Formats: sequence, C-alpha cells, structure tokens
Amino acid sequence: MRFLILAHAGDATAALVTARLLQRHHPEDTRLVLLEEIVSAPRWAHTLNGAGADTILTLRDGTEIRSDQIGIVFNRLQYVDMPHFALSESADREYAVMEMFALLVSWLKALPCKIVNRLSSQNLAGPIHSSLAWQRFAGKAELPTARIRLTSSLRRYSASDLIPYPVGPSTIGNVPAWLSEPLGQQRAWAFVAGEQVLGDVSPQLKSGCLRLAALSGFEILLINFASASTNWDWKFNGADPCPAVTHGPMIDAIVTLLEAQS
Repeated sequence: MRFLILAHAGDATAALVTARLLQRHHPEDTRLVLLEEIVSAPRWAHTLNGAGADTILTLRDGTEIRSDQIGIVFNRLQYVDMPHFALSESADREYAVMEMFALLVSWLKALPCKIVNRLSSQNLAGPIHSSLAWQRFAGKAELPTARIRLTSSLRRYSASDLIPYPVGPSTIGNVPAWLSEPLGQQRAWAFVAGEQVLGDVSPQLKSGCLRLAALSGFEILLINFASASTNWDWKFNGADPCPAVTHGPMIDAIVTLLEAQS
C-alpha cells in the first residue's frame, strides 16, 4: 500500500485526497481508513522488538495493514473516541480511550515510512501550539505580527488601545492576560503544502509562510492574515495545521506532496 490516509468520518479533505489519488494510481495503492474502523478492528498484532515495532492491523473487511508495507501516511486524526464504551462507567471509558491512544501512538511512531502530520504526545496530528506560540513562530519567520503585550494584572498594567485575551476567567481585575492591537476586517490566507504556497499574498509573505511551516513542524498549514487597523498591510492572524480544505488546487498540492515523499 503506497498511500494510507487516516481520518475521522465526514472528513471531506481526506475523502477528496483519497479520490484524487485513486484517479492517479492503482486502486490497491490507496486506502482511506477511518478512526471508527481502527477502534473496532477485530485484530491487532503489535510486537515491540526494542529497535521498533512490527504491526499488522486487520480491519473488519479482512484488509491487513502491515507496518512494513506502507509508503506514506497522511494523518488527519485529531482524537480518539471509543463509541462501544458509551454505556460504560466514565473511568472505564477514559481508560479505554487512553489505552487506544497509547496503541495508536506506538504504532504510528514506529512506522518506518514518512508521516505527513506526524503525531506528538499531545495530539495525534502533531504538537499543539498556543496562540502566543504561533505569534512567536510567525515573528521568527519574519511575518508581520500584531503588537502584543503581556501583563500579570489587567487592573494594574493595561493598555487602552489593545484588546485583552485573559488567561484567567475574567477580562477585568487582577488577572494575567495578553493584549493585542485590533486588526481590520479584511482577510487573506496562504496554504502551505510542502514547498508549494497557494494564496493571493505577496511573494515575501509566501516565503515567510514556508519558514513558519518549518519552524512549527508542519508540512501542511493554512495561515490567516488580517489587515492592520490603520492601513491595508497584512498581519499574521493565526494558523491551522489540520485545515478542512476542499478547493481543488489545495487538494492537488496535498496529493503532490504525498506523491513526492512516498
């Protein structure tokens, strides 16, 4: 199997990528596997040998997914759900979820092939970066960012021209927060897939987007920009490392990335 796509039910991006790969390659080379199929699989054989692991996942339809026969994985999994434990006690449900999460982490981390959206201990689809961390990455990538101020107390150290985003439960009083300059209503985006950058932004911003993807550890990234409040200059306004995209050129860019690295 050259292309293995892992996703949740209803993931249009995964379905479109799978369809495009099936158009371009032999049907046996591509398989979309949903989380629901994984957690209800009748058989796992996962053998740890010190240097790695050998895994055979047998699905309900009899398909065997062998760890040493995968060319590349396009990972769209975000979380683990165990619906067949829905009527169990909460402690049992949580235990089942964590055990399945551990099994998936062990399986995917031990795969010898490339994984696009490589998992982390925080999340199945990669590390979780806070809004401030994304701002820091954007600044290091030389993308224009909004002016930000951190404060330990909104009551004592505030700024009337900045918008507060409190860390605590309230936007007033003696609570820590970060404050950002307001941005305008105009929006733009850039989509990164490997070395390709799509979007109606300047070449300078596209170069910064490639640097941001490299710094954040994601090969696929949807980067948002908003206009500055005082002019039409674009400023970084967040990023989505697992975007729900259906636009044809974006799907083609993902497929090209998977083909190049498989």
